[in-house]
Amino acid sequence: MKNLIKIVLGIFIKSKIEQRKQEIKAKLEKEISITTSEWVKARNTAYLAIIDGADDKVLNEIEKVIDKI
Repeated sequence: MKNLIKIVLGIFIKSKIEQRKQEIKAKLEKEISITTSEWVKARNTAYLAIIDGADDKVLNEIEKVIDKI
């Protein structure tokens, strides 16, 4: 029973992380498309590359930076 709960919880957490990744990617891609700053485009492109392998902690840090903008 514990293993089943762990599996279900793991699937739920992974789907939530994937959902957060998609939301962050959308914000970054939108900013890339509307900004004229090459620095912002480069920074956001780097964040997009990092997000694919990011865990929850990395996503939190990226969101903090985005929210300050």
